[in-house]
Amino acid sequence: MRIGMHVRGFDTGKPVAPAKALERGAEAVQIFASNPRQWRVPEVDPSTDTEFREQMAKAGLGPLFLHAPYLVNLASPTATIREASYRTVEWTLRRAAALEADGVVIHAGHCVGRERCDGVEDSAALLTALLMRAPEGPRLLIELNSGAKGAVASHLEQAAELLEACGWHPKLGICLDTCHLHAAGYDITCRDGIDLLVDGIEEFIGLKRLVLIHTNDSRDPRSSRRDRHWHVGQGEIGASGFRALVEHPALSGVPFVCETPGELGDDRANLAFLKGLRGRAEALGKGSPR
Repeated sequence: MRIGMHVRGFDTGKPVAPAKALERGAEAVQIFASNPRQWRVPEVDPSTDTEFREQMAKAGLGPLFLHAPYLVNLASPTATIREASYRTVEWTLRRAAALEADGVVIHAGHCVGRERCDGVEDSAALLTALLMRAPEGPRLLIELNSGAKGAVASHLEQAAELLEACGWHPKLGICLDTCHLHAAGYDITCRDGIDLLVDGIEEFIGLKRLVLIHTNDSRDPRSSRRDRHWHVGQGEIGASGFRALVEHPALSGVPFVCETPGELGDDRANLAFLKGLRGRAEALGKGSPR
């Protein structure tokens, strides 16, 4: 199990993610390759990507994931937004391949204003087209939503429906976010709840499609449908939930990446907490060695 952090990828065109990951104690890395709140994507000098890859390799960091901008919504009722989302994800997949990333994360999307089945249909068509043109290397990871109105996929059954509409394409994977799961109604505060979650993953999508877990606590009660991240073990999910998550043997090979708020010290504390749980699991023989 590799434990990591979402960090800034570039600063004035120069790679900064490897250094930021190291100073936080991260092993795995997630970045934005473009402004997360704009459609515009940057001009890229190929030498920048070469430098990024070299720094990652020298630091022994990985796996690497790119998160698509928040604006991306392949299920939008607005055609222009769907088109812009397609172009942005297409660009992000190419950039991920250039950076030798393992995957690109996109939110499952929302279809407020029309039937969910229409959102699933449009998403599946665009995802299939993207995957037909995608470069070799990175997988496209669908991140389940927190259950807000119009969500295309907040539950595993819904994710399975979307994957089936895409023909179970082998390059499609799933990213789970603990805060989103909690907000959508999953009880992940104890071992029994984690067991049920893992059973659901196996039943509906298969454990091999679970590529990444965003490891965030929540500020809000279960089933709130609110996506407000908090420090690991200090929110409504609590330390017992993350202990059960880290100790579950079926999840021992899945990278955990924090997207928690705060500054450098907060990031270090969140990662240290998770690493402590990992060390305890390994000592107890409940998880495989990293």
